[in-house]
Amino acid sequence: MRINNLHNIYKKYIKIKKNILSDVEEYFSTLNGRVLGVQYRYTDKKKEVCQISDDDMVKMILTELPNYDFIFVATDYQPLIDKLSILSNKIKYLPSKRSSNDIGSHFQKNDRVFDNYQKGYEILKEIMILSKCDDFFYSRSNVSLSVLIINNLKFKKIKCINENRLCNS
Repeated sequence: MRINNLHNIYKKYIKIKKNILSDVEEYFSTLNGRVLGVQYRYTDKKKEVCQISDDDMVKMILTELPNYDFIFVATDYQPLIDKLSILSNKIKYLPSKRSSNDIGSHFQKNDRVFDNYQKGYEILKEIMILSKCDDFFYSRSNVSLSVLIINNLKFKKIKCINENRLCNS
């Protein structure tokens, strides 16, 4: 099925709650200018889809930095956020629950009240923000597919960062 067909199904059958859309609009309005959205799925997904190294990911983002006013990063991997946030104030991200190791945050237990709801809210908000960016770099995942469907491939530039990579499994 084509992305355009999936986008039409999304528009017809899926309604995002107004409070979430309002939160997304409020956040996105702070990102004035050109925005690159980067979605990097690491943790448990690296067993399914070959990933680039953290250092290569940082280099790729820093190479793109001069072309954008902001780079919005959505990732399940806290060490990437830690590395990027000290390099530039143009790197933006939400204070979402992330993992510091190979175990996905959705598998980790913690003390947050309504944790599953909160994780769902956080990822939906990130998906909606990414779909509003000018360009999109992503690693293959259901999150990136959702972003591509919602945006309907209207990004000026789209790049799969782990396409055609060989796995060492």
